[in-house]
Amino acid sequence: MQTNIAKQFQKWVQGVRSGRLGRSIIVIVLLVATFLATLDWTGTPASIDGSAEARDGDSLVIGRHRVRLVGIDAPERDQTCSRGRKRWACGREAGRHLSRLIGNHDVNCMIEKRDRFQRLLAHCRVSERDLNRSMVRDGMALSFGRRYRREEAAARKEKLGLWSGTFQRPQLWRKQNPRR
Repeated sequence: MQTNIAKQFQKWVQGVRSGRLGRSIIVIVLLVATFLATLDWTGTPASIDGSAEARDGDSLVIGRHRVRLVGIDAPERDQTCSRGRKRWACGREAGRHLSRLIGNHDVNCMIEKRDRFQRLLAHCRVSERDLNRSMVRDGMALSFGRRYRREEAAARKEKLGLWSGTFQRPQLWRKQNPRR
């Protein structure tokens, strides 16, 4: 006498042999494989939304995520610039400017990838405002790469933000002022 489980297993094997169950299993396996292929195994989300805090002119924190605005480079927090003979805290002002752009609104960021510091590199928006583009257009960040060259040229021409005086490019400033 066979147990109930053994009878069910025997029916299943016969179904596989007949092809009906085999085709069903193949379809299920393909569906599961397709689903698994869509998952990002790096743990990097495709996008994030939420309340954001500006850390400086080109980085935010949203929940537990550190986000770097891709395509721009803003002065470092401790960096200073000159207007005439006066120094001004352009790094701190860039962070305040990003905070003002965000206001009390939620931020939506579309993630490209992670950088070497495991920050999310992203294009971020508040409603219809592109934060990356706005920071460059307002003269509080530089275009990093080719993305925002037109915005940088317009800010330079209008002498906005950093372009209202003299400054050291943030990348060069970081090299000369390494973190301790």
